[in-house]
Amino acid sequence: MSDTEDDVELRARERVGTTLRGKYRLDRLLGIGGMASVYAAEHRNGRRVAVKLLHPELSFRAEVRERFLREGHAANRVEHSGAVAVLDDDVTEDGAAFLVMELLEGASLEDISSSRLLPAPALCAIAVELLSVLAAAHAHGIVHRDIKPANLFVTNDGQLKVLDFGIARLLEGPTSASATQTGMMLGTPAFMAPEQALGRTQQIDARTDLWAVGATLFTLASGACVHVAETAQETLIRAATVPARSVTTVAPSLPPELASIIDHALVFESAARFQSADEMRRALLAIPAASTPPQEALLALVRNGGQSGATAPTPAPRRTSWTAVAPVDPTLPISKRPTRQSRWLPITAILLTGSLALGLTYAFKARLREPASASSSESLSAPSPSAAASGPTLAPAPTTTATTANDPAASSAAPPAAIASAAAHTGKAVLTSHNEPHGTTGAPEPAHPAQPEPAKPRSSCSPPYRLDSSGNKHWKRECL
Repeated sequence: MSDTEDDVELRARERVGTTLRGKYRLDRLLGIGGMASVYAAEHRNGRRVAVKLLHPELSFRAEVRERFLREGHAANRVEHSGAVAVLDDDVTEDGAAFLVMELLEGASLEDISSSRLLPAPALCAIAVELLSVLAAAHAHGIVHRDIKPANLFVTNDGQLKVLDFGIARLLEGPTSASATQTGMMLGTPAFMAPEQALGRTQQIDARTDLWAVGATLFTLASGACVHVAETAQETLIRAATVPARSVTTVAPSLPPELASIIDHALVFESAARFQSADEMRRALLAIPAASTPPQEALLALVRNGGQSGATAPTPAPRRTSWTAVAPVDPTLPISKRPTRQSRWLPITAILLTGSLALGLTYAFKARLREPASASSSESLSAPSPSAAASGPTLAPAPTTTATTANDPAASSAAPPAAIASAAAHTGKAVLTSHNEPHGTTGAPEPAHPAQPEPAKPRSSCSPPYRLDSSGNKHWKRECL
C-alpha cells in the first residue's frame, strides 16, 4: 500500500463517528475506492443508510464532483428495483460531496466468485436479472459503461443489484457532450468493449454494455479475464485490437448453449453482437440452464458464498462488500496495477545465506585437510656453526615426520644418527616430506595416496633438535 493510499485510509477512518450535516452519523467504514469512501450510517430518524463520500481532494474539482453527483441522478432515472436507489446528496461542512444510498446486505459477485466458479444456473440467473436492469436503463438513454463482478451485488433475499452508475453516459440531454469529452477512457479495461477501449465515444451504446455482460459471465464461469495480459495498459490495448477468445477455451464444461450466448455477446464488431438487452435476455431464457427461477438460484448463490455487509470486518476491507467500488479518478492515466511483494523473498534470502555459509565452511575445512606440497611445506635449515665442518646437515620437514600408511618400513622413523650418517656418506641433504619416505634422496618419488597425520605445531619443532653444552644435537622425540 502506497503512502497516498495510507493517507486516504487514515482520513477515511477519522470520519467514523462524525455526523454529516447534522443528519447522518457515520458508524462504520465499509470500503475505500479510487474516488470515494463508503460508510454504514444512520439518519437522525433511525433509518440505516449507506453514505458514499467523495474524497475531499476530488470534491474541489468541479468536473469530478459533477460526475460523482450524476451517479444519483442516473440511478434514480433507471426506475428499476435492481438499480441501487440514491436517497439524498449533499456537501459536508468541509466541502466534500456525498451520496446517501440504500444499505444492502449480502455479497458482491466479486466476493462470491473469489473462491469458486459459478454454476450454469447461477450464471443464467445473474445474466437474466442484470439484462432486465440494463434494458430499463437503455430505455432511458443511460449506458452504464462499468458492468463487472464488483458492481453486481446479490442481497440476502436473492435480489441482484446493479451498483455504481457514476460513469454512466447519458445519451440524451445537454450534459452528454461534456460527459463524452471528460469520460473517454472511463471504465475497467478487463471489461471494456473494443469501441470503449478505443475511446470512440460516439460508438458507445447499449451494445457496449452487452459486451461487458459477456465479459462478466466469461470471468464468473472460468475465473479468467477475456484477454490475457499482465498490466492494465496491455489489457486496454488488447481489448481495443484483439477479438475475444471463446469461453470454451477456459471453461470447456460450460453448456454449449450458454457458451454460444457468451461468445455472441463478445463479438468484436458491435453490429454482430446482440442488438439489445431484451434480445440477449430472451436467448438466455430459452436454454435449459435457465430453467431454475432466478431468485432461487441467487439465494443459493449468496448462501453458499457467505454473507457480508451486515457485519463489517475489522479492519475495513479495501473493497466494499455491499456496494460499488468507486471508479478510479478519471482524470488520472491508467497506471500499472500494483504488484504484491512476494512473501517468499525473506525465506529465499535466508536459505541462500545459509547455503553460502555452509559451502564456505566446507571449503575451509577441506583446505585445512589438504596436504601441503613439497615446495611449500619443506625447507632446509641452515647448519649450525659447530656442525658446519662435518658436511651438510639434515633439514627435516617443519610440520610432520615423514611416514606413509602404504609403506610399513617408512612408518617407523630412522634414528637420527643413521640419518646423519647417510647424509655424511652421500654428501647430500636427506629431505623428508609428507610424500617421501625417510631416506629418499635426489628427485622425489611419486606421492603415496595415504592421508598424512595431523601436523605438529611449528613452535615446538622448529628447529626439531636441541643442542647440549658441547654443541651436539639431540633430536626432539615429538618431532620424529
